[in-house]
Amino acid sequence: MKLTIAKKFADTPGQRTMKPGFRLFRYFLLISLAAIVMILLVAGLGLRFILQRFVLSEAEKDAIRISKSLRDCEMKRFVQLSDTKGQPLVVHEEEIAELDSEIRPFLAPFNIVKIKVFDTNTQIIYSTDTSIIGRLNKDNVKLATALSGTPTSKYETAEHVWDLADEQHSNVKIVETYVPIRGLDGKIIGSFEVYKDITNDLVMAGSTLIYAEMMLSVTVLSIFTILLFMMYFAARAVDTSTTALTAANKQLQAANQQLESEIAERKQAEEKIHQQNEFLNNILESLTHPFYVIDANDYTIKMANSAAKFGSLPENLTCYALTHKRSEPCDGEDNPCPLKEIKKTKKPVTVEHVHYDKDGNPRNVEVNAYPIFDSSGNVCQVIEYTLDITNRKQAEEAVEVSNRDLTLAVNKLEEANRELKDFVYIASHDLREPMRKISSFGELLKDSLSGNLNADDQENLEFMIDGANRMTAMIDGLLTYSRIATKGATFETVDLNEIVEQLEQLELAALLEETDAAIEVPQPLPKVQAEPVQMKQLLQNLIINGIKYRREGIQPRVVIRAEQIADGEVRVEVEDNGIGIAKEYQGDVFKMFKRLHSRQKYEGTGIGLAVCKKVVERHNGQIGVESEAGAGSTFWFTLPVSESSRQEQKKLVSSLET
Repeated sequence: MKLTIAKKFADTPGQRTMKPGFRLFRYFLLISLAAIVMILLVAGLGLRFILQRFVLSEAEKDAIRISKSLRDCEMKRFVQLSDTKGQPLVVHEEEIAELDSEIRPFLAPFNIVKIKVFDTNTQIIYSTDTSIIGRLNKDNVKLATALSGTPTSKYETAEHVWDLADEQHSNVKIVETYVPIRGLDGKIIGSFEVYKDITNDLVMAGSTLIYAEMMLSVTVLSIFTILLFMMYFAARAVDTSTTALTAANKQLQAANQQLESEIAERKQAEEKIHQQNEFLNNILESLTHPFYVIDANDYTIKMANSAAKFGSLPENLTCYALTHKRSEPCDGEDNPCPLKEIKKTKKPVTVEHVHYDKDGNPRNVEVNAYPIFDSSGNVCQVIEYTLDITNRKQAEEAVEVSNRDLTLAVNKLEEANRELKDFVYIASHDLREPMRKISSFGELLKDSLSGNLNADDQENLEFMIDGANRMTAMIDGLLTYSRIATKGATFETVDLNEIVEQLEQLELAALLEETDAAIEVPQPLPKVQAEPVQMKQLLQNLIINGIKYRREGIQPRVVIRAEQIADGEVRVEVEDNGIGIAKEYQGDVFKMFKRLHSRQKYEGTGIGLAVCKKVVERHNGQIGVESEAGAGSTFWFTLPVSESSRQEQKKLVSSLET
């Protein structure tokens, strides 16, 4: 086969050179043969190593399983005795024969040549070879490893195992495995040493290796044969293409002529580029702000427009000498060098610097720099243009000064507001006790002088008592109003249903019974994130307001509703069937001390709705009223909904969608 193929590529009579296809084929044949030998050699060694490691690994696993079975069965009583008394693992001399009769039948099917049991002091407390019981093995590194908790193995032939019986000194292969013995509490109390005969396993592995090497050889030779034929046809194609190269050479000559023509056209293009460069230079000269092209290595200015030159541009002038009047490049956080930043990041940068104009005056400028790369991807030049931002910087400094002044004024205003709140609270607190005394002594005076005063004096005394009572109520209202912002507790999850229920049963029970009023909640109210006491004050004031301003002959009725209007916000409505509010007065009802009716007709201090507004605003909400005269009123306010209510609402929407 080889000679036949070689003849096809042999030289014709009169030729001295070998055809390119045959030369290529010969090289391929030699390289392929060498490669086959190397593949078979490496594969054989690799398979032999893998199979041997597999046999050794399986022998170690068998030794570990056998050791666990011995610990849990034949030696279980010794392990339990060691755990119970807290003593080292011990097998007494009178127990050795009995233990040996139990262990030997168990080991027979597993090709176990010998087994030893060590205590934690490396003393042999049992062995199938009774002559070595009691020996110490302190210098055994693998035994020490097993006693530390890690099983370990090593491969030995029979002549390297010193303590095999004479009848066992045959040509056998041994895997010696050390397995830790753990007590019931997991503590290591000793170690097994198991000698397993793997001679038969290695023989079987050798047979498997021979079969695998034969299959590999057949496979490699098959692939080589296929590649040989492929190379044969490729070599023929190479010889065929050689003929085509001659024709291609002629085409190349024609291409050279075409290239000369293109070179001429390129010169014309270069001339056009030169004209465009002049046009670009004219554009740069027309710019009113400085423009530079700087060498990234030595910082020299290669090109600059008139706005940057300040006259003529000396040769080898550096950018830092021209703009900073310095003898070295800029450095540090205050004056970062844009060229250094660009060479480090290879990205455009913008920094602020102080440059000096032609008269030597400092100017704040914004430097915009862009990299130019060479063919290797390194920054070779940098384009810079600067914008004068001196006026902007001065304006920013002025704004900063104004902001500082404004912050100082706001702090002073907040301090004055805090002092005013403290004053209102203290003044209201100090006035309440005298007014209580006036009211109390007025009542005592009224009782003691009953029947002794004329009608005018009696009326004046009642005016005094009524005025004192109203003043006390007004002071209480002021205290409540001042406490909203100064004494408020932290927000928590508040159930509005519980608030309404408490008002019905406690604070408003007497009023509801006296006026025969009814509070209705058509749908369960949500839980909100709020201050509980202030929520009770808010709803109590709105309910009392609806009952107070009732129409004669009609049972007062207050309806409370709520709906979620946005993610995290709920709107609560308190609707009554009272006298209503005319539109022109609806903007005044939340003002402090603002009353729309006389005290003779409707009692009150004019503080209740102002307190409601203050509470809602503290909770970052809004409050308002919708009403018509004679048709009742609907007071509404918004509050942040609690996280639990938000999750329940999402679940409800999800269930409705599905």
